[in-house]
Amino acid sequence: MPKKQSASISLKMLKKEKDGKHPIVLRVCWKGQVASRYTNVWVEPKYWSGTEISKKCPDFATLNILLKKVYNEADGRRLDYEAKDMEYSAYDLVSEKEIPKCKLEYSTLYNKLVEEKKLKSIQNYHRAYTKLKEYSHLNEIQLTMLTAEYLQGFANWLIQQGRKSGYAQFCLTNIRSVWNYAIKEKLVSPNDYPFGNNNGFWRKYKQGEHKTAITKHQLDGIIAYFCNTFYDFDGINGIIQPKKSVKYKSLYSYWFALNFWLTIYYMQGLSPNDVLNIKRSQIQLLKDEKDEEYYRIVGVRRAKTGIQVPIAIKNTDIVHLLITPYYRLNDGEYLYPLFNHLPKGTSKDTAKNNLIAYNSKTLKMLWQRINKYAFNQGWEDWEDIPRDTTLYSARHSFATHYLESGGNVVGLATMLGRRVANIDVYVKQLTSDDYILNLKKDMAI
Repeated sequence: MPKKQSASISLKMLKKEKDGKHPIVLRVCWKGQVASRYTNVWVEPKYWSGTEISKKCPDFATLNILLKKVYNEADGRRLDYEAKDMEYSAYDLVSEKEIPKCKLEYSTLYNKLVEEKKLKSIQNYHRAYTKLKEYSHLNEIQLTMLTAEYLQGFANWLIQQGRKSGYAQFCLTNIRSVWNYAIKEKLVSPNDYPFGNNNGFWRKYKQGEHKTAITKHQLDGIIAYFCNTFYDFDGINGIIQPKKSVKYKSLYSYWFALNFWLTIYYMQGLSPNDVLNIKRSQIQLLKDEKDEEYYRIVGVRRAKTGIQVPIAIKNTDIVHLLITPYYRLNDGEYLYPLFNHLPKGTSKDTAKNNLIAYNSKTLKMLWQRINKYAFNQGWEDWEDIPRDTTLYSARHSFATHYLESGGNVVGLATMLGRRVANIDVYVKQLTSDDYILNLKKDMAI
């Protein structure tokens, strides 16, 4: 191999079989990366000379030929990559996977993904890509380089650089999206997918995204805290009045952070970004057959999938507190006054991202306050809400509570804006207001 690379055959002393034999491994160093591969050859230490198997070992000639073959395969892979003008890593040289027939440049794939899906998160993909280049010391990353072992090293490197596990999870999530796109387009084999459940490194970082659902008991506690902390109830006249701390025009407050989380839940788990995109003109206050008010929100599509989401919400007391003030009092185009007075040079996407980030941090403090409130109230069987419960957990909570109430998967897919295999043709029949309200009748919302 060239001088800028090094490869060696060595005996691994840390691992041995019952008969005292140790494995021989191929070790490759390339641009600061180290990768190794077992050769399937095992010998006792007394037969190892440091570079090859000594003549004292039975079948030494055959075993040394096998070792030379493994070494030559790695050098042959290097020549193949260079002949195809493709970047490669140390992991590519020791891999036994087939070399791609053409370039699968990571940057090209994520740009295609963003363009075809009309995503607005290209900056996130670019940030992950920049870190990958910094880690690999390569000008271009091939998708097939990103194996489970490689990504494990990448995640560990980010932590060593002083980044938190949440940032590693952020980068890995964007990389996973590019992999999913490549598999969907049949550019790579699903067998090479590095994010499968069998890969321990991904389970570790996937668990860091606390998107799990809260219980119905915890939801009741959140609503009780919201009402008792931010509102005064006039028992004589039956009127609920907001306290002085509630300012509808301020979206950076404890009150709004909790309002926003609950609104996402009652809007059938719509994503935070999609909720902020709702315009007042899309909202209609109607009455059903029983003369009860409900909100219909029309023309809503999930930005992530492009699927239309039919939303119908009973105007219960809690929904009235969450939505009605903005629907009636806000004079702007959108439901929330986020874009009414944007600073010069600030885009709508930036404003949304800043608000979501702020409210996500605020929620961490709110969950602690709610847990303390539950303790002071002496609520039995109360389980503390995890501090890292995100805005997105409202979506998971809605889905879980709906299914627990006897809901069906088809109805859930309709309300969440998700695809269900082979039933898309029937979804159009499941979007009437009465159907949506009936789906949720047992949830008491």
